[in-house]
Amino acid sequence: MDFSPTALRLACDWLESESVRASVVRGDAGRGLPFRDYAFDGLLSTQVIHHALLATVRETIRELRRVLRSGGLLFVTVPARLDEDVEYEEIEPGTYVPMNGTEAGVPHHIFSLQAFQAELGGFRTLDLSRRGSVVLAFLGVKEAERAA
Repeated sequence: MDFSPTALRLACDWLESESVRASVVRGDAGRGLPFRDYAFDGLLSTQVIHHALLATVRETIRELRRVLRSGGLLFVTVPARLDEDVEYEEIEPGTYVPMNGTEAGVPHHIFSLQAFQAELGGFRTLDLSRRGSVVLAFLGVKEAERAA
């Protein structure tokens, strides 16, 4: 799933070149995932969910939790720092918008390792680490949901 028609076209081209059959879906994770509850055994999100205000990032994490079955795996990466060659405007605590560069105008929420883990409640952490100086990576298992 991706919001970008270009990214989806590139994915379809690659899938075809590899003779792989898969569904691609256009959607905006921050506005709800177009999948039923507990639809997936595993989810992978690399350098995606941070492109929003913190409230939207939190909603995206809730959506990931909703569509993942109990015991399912979640792997998520986010940036650990801002690009030093880009000028940013801070629009809320921890959220910055590049004023130049290839992602100009796109919000970036930057987490500390501890804040990132805190946002991922409902998952048992298998691995939470910094990959070099630029990426935070989380691997976790969705915990069973408690009855209300």
